[in-house]
Amino acid sequence: MAHTNLWSSENHALGYLAIADTIPHRTEREKVLLELVPKTVRNILDLGTGDGRLLSLLKIDRPEVESVAVDFSGTMLEAAKKRFAEIFDLLNDGGVFCNLEHVSSPTLAIHAYFRKAIGIEDKPEDPSNKLFDVETQLNSLREIGYTDVDCYWKWLELALLVGYKPNGDPLK
Repeated sequence: MAHTNLWSSENHALGYLAIADTIPHRTEREKVLLELVPKTVRNILDLGTGDGRLLSLLKIDRPEVESVAVDFSGTMLEAAKKRFAEIFDLLNDGGVFCNLEHVSSPTLAIHAYFRKAIGIEDKPEDPSNKLFDVETQLNSLREIGYTDVDCYWKWLELALLVGYKPNGDPLK
């Protein structure tokens, strides 16, 4: 069975960008992310950067930070598994991994509510979305070796998943 990924389509990406600012709680989840990334961070890797909004917000308070913005297409699950392990190896001790992620709903009713809340209830399901539940993703981060792994913010199908590379004092 062929994998469908619409994110390589310009129309699909532009369609998302057209509604991105209307998705509820956007500034709330971004605020939590900004609080968790230390102001002293030297390097930021932004995977799935989209239009670069989060990276630009991070750089406002951290203008000297070196950053790399990457966006990709392809099988999301395979890419995520590979990249999560690679990121762990690249992080400095005590480094923080933040993933503002689209996760699966525990029920079809909650999924329908999420779609209605973001104004896409009448649109077909996006075949690019291969979503996993929060706990599966948190367990994957723990297995790689991250510590203090948790979902630091969540609203329906949007979640901020965070883990720290050991040998630092990340939560002080």
